[in-house]
Amino acid sequence: MDLKILPKVTTWKKATEIINNNFEDVGAGIDSSGNEYLLAKGLYKTLEDLKNAHPYPEIGSWAFIGDGFPAQIFRWDGINWVPDRWMGRPDSIDLIDYIESEPIEDPTLILY
Repeated sequence: MDLKILPKVTTWKKATEIINNNFEDVGAGIDSSGNEYLLAKGLYKTLEDLKNAHPYPEIGSWAFIGDGFPAQIFRWDGINWVPDRWMGRPDSIDLIDYIESEPIEDPTLILY
């Protein structure tokens, strides 16, 4: 995936074009991954419930543990179900590893 970095000095129009194109690329990547949906095992009340339902899933499988959201995410590492991170909603995407940003030093430079 070839995501574009916003230049420090640009117009608002150009910045939104870059951001929108990046989101389209990320969305296409998610849609084409397909397998990620198969790796999702659902929401379980306890870790024991998850282990009983999926004792030896495919590596990379993941599930929520809790009574609802936010819920703890556990991933199968090939040996154990291990805690990964908290997540508020199942349809949100953490882009921290995909998007870089820099502070805007002079906001007047990005205005029309």
